[in-house]
Amino acid sequence: MDYLNIFTALVTSIGGASVIILGLSKFFGDFFANRLLGNVKNKHERDLEGIKSRYQRELEETKAELERTKLLFTRYSEKQFSIYNALWGNLLYTRKQLDDLWQNPLLDKLPGFNQQVIQARTAIDDNMLLIESADFSKLSLLMQRLEAWSINGVSLIDMNGLDVPALQSKGLTDNMVQIATASHSTLQADFRSIVAEVGDSFRNQIKG
Repeated sequence: MDYLNIFTALVTSIGGASVIILGLSKFFGDFFANRLLGNVKNKHERDLEGIKSRYQRELEETKAELERTKLLFTRYSEKQFSIYNALWGNLLYTRKQLDDLWQNPLLDKLPGFNQQVIQARTAIDDNMLLIESADFSKLSLLMQRLEAWSINGVSLIDMNGLDVPALQSKGLTDNMVQIATASHSTLQADFRSIVAEVGDSFRNQIKG
């Protein structure tokens, strides 16, 4: 009871001051709490704006990269179409000369056929980067087989630059040409088959 009386007297004696102290405590407490909350809110907003700005910048960079990629793809597709169109015409003409030689195996057809095979090989090699790898492999192997095709030990690639008299000087005759084409009948069939396969591939790639 003595302690209670003392505490009551103390509170009574400073009653007015305690009310002021409690009021000030609440005021400063609210003030610092609001200020702290404001600082946190401002920091959060700055961080949020920074994140938004960064993502906006990344989005713009990504869009720009997509546009560059789209442009490059369009240019690649247009160039590829042009290459395929020219190469296809070259292959068809080579096939025509091959069929003509196999149907009419004469010595005087060899120089023209040799030059056409060289042109086809050059067109394939020069455009390696724009031809699909599978098509390039098929065409390269096909050209190798043609270049290795030989008449009496003289391969087609060794006939480069030789006219009919030069071929005759190597002992080649019409009869030898007939024997060489007859013994390699599968070469003509394989050429036609592979060219048809590559043609289908070209068509599919152009269509996208």
